[in-house]
Amino acid sequence: MILLDRRHRIVLYNSEAARLLKLPAQAPGDGLELSDAKLPDTLRELMSSGRAARDEIHLGHNSVLAVSQSNARLTGTQLPGRYRLPLRWLRVQAPSGQVLTLRDLTEVQELTGEVQSLKTFSTALRAQTHEHANRLHTIATLIENGSADKALAFAVDDRQNSQALTDAIVQNIDDVYLSSLLVAKSAQAHERGVTLSITATGVVRPDTFHATDIVTIVGNLLDNALDVSVGTEESTVWVEVNALADEVIISVADSGPGIEPEFLENLLRFGVSTKQGNAPRGLGLALVQQAVTRLHGTMTIDNDAGAIFTVTLPVLPEEDSA
Repeated sequence: MILLDRRHRIVLYNSEAARLLKLPAQAPGDGLELSDAKLPDTLRELMSSGRAARDEIHLGHNSVLAVSQSNARLTGTQLPGRYRLPLRWLRVQAPSGQVLTLRDLTEVQELTGEVQSLKTFSTALRAQTHEHANRLHTIATLIENGSADKALAFAVDDRQNSQALTDAIVQNIDDVYLSSLLVAKSAQAHERGVTLSITATGVVRPDTFHATDIVTIVGNLLDNALDVSVGTEESTVWVEVNALADEVIISVADSGPGIEPEFLENLLRFGVSTKQGNAPRGLGLALVQQAVTRLHGTMTIDNDAGAIFTVTLPVLPEEDSA
């Protein structure tokens, strides 16, 4: 719990708040200015605004926090007794400060991220299985109709196309989780009528990143890109993986409407709906940001017709990552 005065200075907090936000053991006698506290930007903005909030999700320094904020009003002992105080009197009193409550959701959020990663993978694999089933049904029907030569030609062409995609990805991406996810997502994109264009340069070594982290990052970015690209004129999602000696750069661009400029700065704020209009894309991006932070990387967002998300992840030297 944190108490702020009407000038938005932190005047009181408990030990758990100090731990979560890395505050001094005790607040200074005259209060702690928000500018002097090492707070995450979104929390500082919330505190300075004084606006009401209920269970907003924010990234702490090394934690995921559910934050609520409300006005505080003093009702000194000189006021009339409880049962003789008109309710309308309380409503018109100016707030004397704010009360902020924090709940640590880090472990819950980590589990959510792992579940979301598995869901992303399973959805992509289901789409891939469905795609193969359709092709097998086509081949079987051609054979039943006496067109064995066409069935063979279809099977060979399909195999060559599928193998070409797999070879192009695996040739540059030795990481089995990332390459498998991209191959499976290609089938999911095709099922939804979207072209997934994949470009890979350099070589991503096997086990460069933890499986759940890389699936969370790439899977969620691709899910968002596919969602906004369905039904657009180009209906295309572009993925670029550029592996350098000391970092891997992953870019995901979509053919959607892009992101309104006023949302760009606060795009990574949690708790905002992602599926309506051009608004921020919410919890999925929060999970991405958390994984990127855990890997000591960075993420940038830009607009060029559609949205472009670029994730840069540092790579340890091979002898250090073993």
